[in-house]
Amino acid sequence: MVWLIAVLSSFLWRVRGGLFDIPANKIYFPLFVGGLTWYFRDFNCGLITTIAAYTGQQLYGWGKYITALLTGKLDPNEKECELIDELLENIEYITSRPKLYGFITTSLSGLIVTFIVGLAVNSIPFMVGGLCAGLLYWLGGQTNKIYDLGKCGWNWGEIYAGFVYGAGLYCVLS
Repeated sequence: MVWLIAVLSSFLWRVRGGLFDIPANKIYFPLFVGGLTWYFRDFNCGLITTIAAYTGQQLYGWGKYITALLTGKLDPNEKECELIDELLENIEYITSRPKLYGFITTSLSGLIVTFIVGLAVNSIPFMVGGLCAGLLYWLGGQTNKIYDLGKCGWNWGEIYAGFVYGAGLYCVLS
């Protein structure tokens, strides 16, 4: 069952990222997360988790961060998440190394996504699980060198992140 949930989650996280040109592509992953939570917990938890998942993924962009991680290009004037940007913008060691900056900021972005959902399902491991986002998107970049799905590995990163988020949520809920 965990494999099925993880594969569906991976697919829907990729749809959220633009796999198909369909309306409201950002809502399917949160509905899946909420439905899964409703199935294992109750309706109220499912509704709250749906809102949490949607909010977590829509709070800010993270294109600047993933681009820096995968390409090494960083525009210091571009802003994404004020919380993350202000935390790291004055640390020259990190900002002078775009791939390191991208790794750390992508990880922190993933933390925000899973932290909000983790609050809804009352799971500290899931809350902090998003910290693996930097590693997952970096692995996507490495996989893209073997089999190109485009966007320098961003697409692979979405597949990996969605898989891990789904498997993690299933493990927490079941």
